[in-house]
Amino acid sequence: MNKKGATDAGGSKCRLFLSYGWKDDQPFVKRLYDDLYDRGYDPWMDVHNMPSRGRTLPQEVIDKLSACERVIAVIGLSQLHEELLSAYRKKCQDGWPTGFNDGYFFQYLPYHLKSAKHDEELRSLLLNPERLERKLDATDVSLLVGDFDLRPGDEDLLIEDRHTPWLRPLHPALHPPGTGLVRALTGHTESVNGVALSRDGRLAVSASRDQTLKVWEVESGRELRTLAGHTGGVHGVALSRDGRLAVSASRDQTLKVWEVESGEMLATFTCDSSAYCCAFSDAHQLIVAGDAGGHVHFLKLENNEPNDTGRAQGRGVSL
Repeated sequence: MNKKGATDAGGSKCRLFLSYGWKDDQPFVKRLYDDLYDRGYDPWMDVHNMPSRGRTLPQEVIDKLSACERVIAVIGLSQLHEELLSAYRKKCQDGWPTGFNDGYFFQYLPYHLKSAKHDEELRSLLLNPERLERKLDATDVSLLVGDFDLRPGDEDLLIEDRHTPWLRPLHPALHPPGTGLVRALTGHTESVNGVALSRDGRLAVSASRDQTLKVWEVESGRELRTLAGHTGGVHGVALSRDGRLAVSASRDQTLKVWEVESGEMLATFTCDSSAYCCAFSDAHQLIVAGDAGGHVHFLKLENNEPNDTGRAQGRGVSL
């Protein structure tokens, strides 16, 4: 801003009326007043110019408005947040959870409450189960979790340890009943540590701490067979490309190769320590596995059929 226009045609100072509607905007308006005054204008605002002659503020404002040549209206962000909240309140007669999904309300209501300094109202909103359900229906888990960042330090709303790294989903990970979960496969007696799915999606093989693997028909959820032979919990499982063979990695320091259709154990390879993970190559003759001792084992099946000792032939190298 320069001094051009600070005086009218008669040479007197240009009179300006400064208007603001929110207390939080007052510091900015005061700085604006001082800057305008220093630049040769004749500004007016209630804090600086209210005379002590018994006149009311409305009377003084009317007098000054009629005497000023220009009006500068300052509308701060706080006032805009309040106006938006006021408009939404009229549509939520029975409380915020009864709001409608217009593509904005559920996504950004907490942000506007925080910006307008309605902290207790925001806290109550975040703890409202009905609102949590409505928000999850309208948006996704990542946006729901993000709302709680607006109240840092509130123990009732603390959902993660800020002293350690954490991952926030970018896409929905939870679904309401009846939408996401197709079925639950029940049969293991201990925790399930790994699952492999055939490429055609027809079969699934699960590995469990109960020392067994189970073969499932995905479409029906029916358990087809149990693969037993390990003497320790099974940590991992992988299927060959054609789904005919499975390899399992176990706490008992062994890898086992199975024929999925029959459940027959075809081969056993011994590791230096507990086997934790395994994978098949596309050609399914090569198996790669890792153990607790930090070794990676590459194993090649030379014969998929058991020999006289009940073990398939194979050779391997460890890194």
